[in-house]
Amino acid sequence: MIRRRLPVLSIAFVVLLAGCGPTPTPNTDPTRNLSVQGKASYQSTKVVKSLDLLRDIVAEGEKQTPKVFSPDTVLKVVAYHRQVVRTIATVPDGWKAIAVQGLADLRIAIPADQWAKMQPWVSLLTVLYDQF
Repeated sequence: MIRRRLPVLSIAFVVLLAGCGPTPTPNTDPTRNLSVQGKASYQSTKVVKSLDLLRDIVAEGEKQTPKVFSPDTVLKVVAYHRQVVRTIATVPDGWKAIAVQGLADLRIAIPADQWAKMQPWVSLLTVLYDQF
């Protein structure tokens, strides 16, 4: 008797498990209810957090033994971070040109081996800059 019900129970179990699958995330814009100024602030916050990440990674790399980044590199990245964050706060609509130029200047000022180690986080910034 159990053998006859086993296929039915197996099918019922599979159907019940299929209903327990993960719910896909909605494909919605998180800024859809924000004003134009709110959207700009939201995007700026993403850029500032990415800048914070770059600064923190370089600062922590300088604390490692052996050092991943030189103290001079840390100072240059911190100065770039400060410049862009202040510009975003001062000129919310016109900061991109200064940030892009500052990143190009930073690229020249930092040794190539250390720049290569920072490249993933710089790429993140470049992608965010291109969204504006």
